[in-house]
Amino acid sequence: MANTFNNLPLTFSDNQQFNGDNYIAFKDHALLIARAHGALNHLNGTIIKPSPGTTTASTTTSEATPWTSYMLTLKEWEVHNAWMLSLIIYNTKNPIGLRVDMTGTAAKAWEALSNKYDSASEIAAVVAENYL
Repeated sequence: MANTFNNLPLTFSDNQQFNGDNYIAFKDHALLIARAHGALNHLNGTIIKPSPGTTTASTTTSEATPWTSYMLTLKEWEVHNAWMLSLIIYNTKNPIGLRVDMTGTAAKAWEALSNKYDSASEIAAVVAENYL
């Protein structure tokens, strides 16, 4: 198995890091980065964790399995998941205080943030728009 990502996730600028009040900006930036790296399916949970012993062509060749592939080995999936979870954690100013789940999957952490902050951010945007 060859790894297609050798770098740590990007660290956003301070004003793009999630601080509890800027979820819409953080979300837009995180989704853009995930799309650019072909990792959106890891963030939204459509690439499911494979069973132990799952093999792909990359286990027998030096060719890397693309991030967009749904056929990953367990090890590949774990690396991709860790990268995406790190993207969320490294770009949240206080992940413990904001209750980011750092023990599960990137998809579960993303889903929890979305469930908690999406509707509140949308309401705040409507209120701000009406105020203007």
